[in-house]
Amino acid sequence: GFVAVGYFTYLIFFAGLSPAERQRVYVMLALFIAATVYYAGQEQAGTSLTLFADRYTDRHIFGWNMPAGMLQGISSLYILIFAPLFSALWIALGRRGKDPSTPVKFAIGLALMGTGFLVMFVACRYVLAGQKVAPTWLIVCYLIQMWGDLCLAPVGLSSMTKLAAPRFVGQVMGMFFLSVA
Repeated sequence: GFVAVGYFTYLIFFAGLSPAERQRVYVMLALFIAATVYYAGQEQAGTSLTLFADRYTDRHIFGWNMPAGMLQGISSLYILIFAPLFSALWIALGRRGKDPSTPVKFAIGLALMGTGFLVMFVACRYVLAGQKVAPTWLIVCYLIQMWGDLCLAPVGLSSMTKLAAPRFVGQVMGMFFLSVA
C-alpha cells in the first residue's frame, strides 16, 4: 500500500507531468483501486471460500469425499470456456460501436464479484441454520466471479498503458501488477 501511495503521489506532484497527463493519473489511480478491490475478492477463492468448502459444504459424491481445494479449480475451467465468448462479445459490441468503456467494464467486473459473494451470503444463511450446503453454491459463486474477471482483467493492463505518460509505461504496468498482489 505504501508503495502505491508513494508512486501515485510522485506521479501527481513530482513527475513533471502536464495537466492532461496528471488527469490521466487520477483515472489510473481509480482503476488501480478498483482492480485492488476486485483481486482482493478473487483471492478469497484460495482462502476463505476454500475454508467454507472444507467446513460447510457437503462434498460427498458417490461415496467419494472431494477435497475442498478442488472446487476452486473450476475457476480455471470457467476462464477456458468463457474467455472466447467474452472476447467475441467485446468484438461484436465494438463493431456496433457499443463496446463498454474501460470504467464500465471495471464496474461490471466489480458488480459481478459482489454478486458472487451475494450468492455465498445466501449459502451462509443455510449454514447458520445448521445445514451443510451443496457444492453448487461455490460453483455458481466462482462462475459469476470469473465472468467479472473476464470483464476487468483483459482491459486492466491495457488501459493503464494507454493512460500512462510514455516515459512511465513500464512502471505503471508494474503498478497494475501490484494491484493484483
